[in-house]
Amino acid sequence: MAALHDELVRALRASGMSLYEARIFLGLLQHGPQNGNELSRTAKVPSSKVYAVLGKLSDEGIVHSFRRDGATRFAAIAPDELGAR
Repeated sequence: MAALHDELVRALRASGMSLYEARIFLGLLQHGPQNGNELSRTAKVPSSKVYAVLGKLSDEGIVHSFRRDGATRFAAIAPDELGAR
């Protein structure tokens, strides 16, 4: 599974994403909507970088945010939608 994850990260990076953008996108796809702290752990992105990366992905329409139970959570668009861009 780790080899597949690494291959997907490489493919996303080849399409123009940074390492952290690719990790966060895949983390959201794999684990579903998460908050920034959860993403830091599941995507292995430093907590100091998570919100800046999420902001960029949100500006690009790749990640959407929503409020649930008083917390902001993030979700990725579908992979086929990303491919269509």
